[in-house]
Amino acid sequence: DNITRINEFCRSHQPQIGFISAESWGAAGYAFVDYGTEFPVFDKNGEEARSFLVTSITQENPGIVTVHEEKRHTYEDGEWVTFPEIQGITKINESAP
Repeated sequence: DNITRINEFCRSHQPQIGFISAESWGAAGYAFVDYGTEFPVFDKNGEEARSFLVTSITQENPGIVTVHEEKRHTYEDGEWVTFPEIQGITKINESAP
């Protein structure tokens, strides 16, 4: 189809051309993004972003983060996180993962 043909053209161009395709049908839609083979993707499984209540962070390097006992996290080794509202260690708020 045309979208596949256009995306293949973008990938074959040197340097590669980023390709974004999106459609919306009322409340439903899709978006497809392809920035080529050299574009880093840190989202291993495409799941929605999750949030958890942090109860403590140690000051060691690396720090150990503990989440509220009633809500176990489901992160895997190597995943990156951000901390938007930490009290007491504010320098990590909104920092890069």
